[in-house]
Amino acid sequence: MALSAAQQQTLANDIRANTNQVVIDALNIRDDVAITDFYNSATSTMAWRTAVSTNELFENTQIAQFDTLSAGKREAWSLIVNRDFIDATRGKIRQGINDVWKSVNTQPETHLLLLQEPATVAEVLFGGPTRQTTAKNQSGDVVVTGIKRKWTGRLTVNEVSIALNKYKQG
Repeated sequence: MALSAAQQQTLANDIRANTNQVVIDALNIRDDVAITDFYNSATSTMAWRTAVSTNELFENTQIAQFDTLSAGKREAWSLIVNRDFIDATRGKIRQGINDVWKSVNTQPETHLLLLQEPATVAEVLFGGPTRQTTAKNQSGDVVVTGIKRKWTGRLTVNEVSIALNKYKQG
């Protein structure tokens, strides 16, 4: 997804204010490749995935526990996994998964964690609201939290160069 003018300015300002030595050194010699690599690196911030293959969900399903679900819960699970992809940023999707598996040991959080991935430095920079789902199981509640990113993707060297050239320090 292309960067907006506001995102370009945010990126340029963040690059120039960054205290990470890799970014400082790269900026000093205008090594835009190194800067791009840094902003595309993963962080510890988890984000909800926008396109999760339902094959992944099925592969993560413990069939022995599936067999113990009520007919209604099995039907609900089929409605979820009989698609190509699901958008985990949608609260109803996450809650539906939780509702299906909440009566069976640790299934809810196992599936919810599968719906996440580490956000990149750039994705965290451009922000997004935090969304959480509480997985209820026999052991108690487990809160699974992630950001719903306003921007997803990988920065290109060209985008970094344009941002730095367009929004010069001043």
